[in-house]
Amino acid sequence: MIRIREIPMHSDIESIKCEQALYSLFAGLYLTAPTHERLNALFDPEVISLLVQFCQDKSYQMSFEKFAKIIDEVPLEDLRAEFNDLFVVPTRTSYVAPYESCFREKRGSEIGYLWGKTAADVAKFYHDAGYEMKNLQGIFAPDHIGAELAFIAKLCADELQCMKNHDSERVRKIEHLRKTFLRRHVCEWIGAFSKAVGSSPSSNLYKHLGILATHLVRSDLNSSP
Repeated sequence: MIRIREIPMHSDIESIKCEQALYSLFAGLYLTAPTHERLNALFDPEVISLLVQFCQDKSYQMSFEKFAKIIDEVPLEDLRAEFNDLFVVPTRTSYVAPYESCFREKRGSEIGYLWGKTAADVAKFYHDAGYEMKNLQGIFAPDHIGAELAFIAKLCADELQCMKNHDSERVRKIEHLRKTFLRRHVCEWIGAFSKAVGSSPSSNLYKHLGILATHLVRSDLNSSP
């Protein structure tokens, strides 16, 4: 069995590159239905190396192994159907709203509305950082889980470039923005969202993706300066 160790978050350029790659990978899987191209990319040796590095607990190792096995064995059309059942077609038994406002602004047992106050605050974060959501078909609000993870990936990319340019002041500002966004938004709901996805009768691949994505953002926040 593969031994997995924790990434030394933010210790150097390589750790930032690793975070950027993982955030981009997870964001892509939440934003659009799986394709052969995207899934084949997951078996790139470098990507596999990144995935096995950031977990240290045995339960996360098991989720990664199941995640990879599902991608390898389950037909693409079934994975695309899972994505649509979970995030696109709002049925009572399978659908899980992939929007922060729907989770954090619940009305009793009813999910919150799209474009609540939470979404407005997320949009302000994007605007202040100069980030624009582009070419995201079927995404109806800025607080979609995939959009939020893509935003973090963009901040990692910006931070990486500043590190290469030896701009330490800008690195600190971006790090602070990223840490604040994780604390105020992503980490406030990704656990509940992933639990809901895992409980859905349609969940298979995305059950394990949720476990891995939740671990990534929480590890990132806890190990940030």
